[in-house]
Amino acid sequence: MLGLQRADRAHRLAFVPYQLLSEPALRALGLTRAACARAVQLVDERGCAASGARAVNGALARLDPRWDALVRAMEAAPPLLALEALAYRAVAALREPISMLLGTARFAALPREPQTRR
Repeated sequence: MLGLQRADRAHRLAFVPYQLLSEPALRALGLTRAACARAVQLVDERGCAASGARAVNGALARLDPRWDALVRAMEAAPPLLALEALAYRAVAALREPISMLLGTARFAALPREPQTRR
């Protein structure tokens, strides 16, 4: 999700590590800790949740109209969505080694410390 967060220059999305949310806060969003550990989650402004590849698609569609057009085209082709879901699960299964390679292993688990002026 680091790439999506960097791409969100207009701050359309709020990226919140689930580890920082209490159980009641997760439940209020319709999420569980187990679901969040398995896959990225997207909760839209109406409270509808999407998981995994569909969550990534939803985030991309909100970031750029070109992605929105591509996501809509993919949603019209269920075989493409199925392939995307398989690819997402394969990458998600290797999330930790990939994150370590990219240097983002602790990104979701550790909030940024506030910068102080010296």
